[in-house]
Amino acid sequence: MLPEPAYFAAICLQCKRASLRPDDDSELGGCASCGAGILPVPGAKFVSKDLPLFAELERIVHHAELSRSEATLIAGELESVGLRWEPPDMVLRQLGRRLAGLRAVYDPKQEYSRLLLIVGMLLTIVCARMIDGTSATTARSRPSGIRRVGLPRDTSGQAVALRRKGR
Repeated sequence: MLPEPAYFAAICLQCKRASLRPDDDSELGGCASCGAGILPVPGAKFVSKDLPLFAELERIVHHAELSRSEATLIAGELESVGLRWEPPDMVLRQLGRRLAGLRAVYDPKQEYSRLLLIVGMLLTIVCARMIDGTSATTARSRPSGIRRVGLPRDTSGQAVALRRKGR
């Protein structure tokens, strides 16, 4: 019996959409929606039977047009499941108010592992909306990845001295 093909999650740096790519895909290529560069999500692995569910969850999240702050709040709620603070069915029920169509995708009486899969997929998809559009490699100003801190500059490029109140 051949092993089932695996897929990894990837996030588009431009349109913020998440997709699943074959694990044996040696060329990352571009986003299927807009052609821009993609960023693989470490650790997120799925199988072929997960493709329709992932696509439907991506459609629901995309339709919701989440802002970065909304995505951050939703990601926090989803992470509470992983930390075992909240049961997955309760969190999914709460998110159903913000993500139209989510309730049609799952049944609260499904296996616990299935609900956890949905939460994990949603977390991957929602986190894509939190990316600012620059990849980690282009955002760094130094090879170490540590950003240089300096004084703010005025419009001419000169450093501006900071003054304390009361002085």
